[in-house]
Amino acid sequence: MIEYKEEYTDEPNFSLGRRGKSEREIWNIEDNGGFKKVTVNGSVENVSRFTKESVKNAIKEYQSLIESGESIAVLNMDDNFALPVSNTFAKITNLEVSDDNKVKATMVLTDTPNGNAVYSMLKNYGQERLSLKADGTCNGSNLNNIVNIRLVTE
Repeated sequence: MIEYKEEYTDEPNFSLGRRGKSEREIWNIEDNGGFKKVTVNGSVENVSRFTKESVKNAIKEYQSLIESGESIAVLNMDDNFALPVSNTFAKITNLEVSDDNKVKATMVLTDTPNGNAVYSMLKNYGQERLSLKADGTCNGSNLNNIVNIRLVTE
């Protein structure tokens, strides 16, 4: 299960619903409270079968993407195991292993078609019916790396 929180923002990349609006529509929305920034938190469900040490190493490697601002999340990767920027729904802002060997992810939805669709799903479909899963490479019980964190329906 995941959780999300909303806050008002004027950051264009995270102001959900801003994309495709005219300047006058943007002004009207800003005058009436502004756009929402949505932060999603949850456990990554499919990494528990890997060794704790390999998961920690994969997250440590992924940290460089977070620090450089390249930590985007897409709903589906393409056939070449690449992250098509046009499919972005969020930016990963934190990824860590908890004491109970669960991976916790924090992401901010982006003002993209997929980001706005995920926001609509959270509000209308129910956050209890959604979870996070990691895409990456593995070798037996070792997780080699994490490439993407995606949202899936239960």
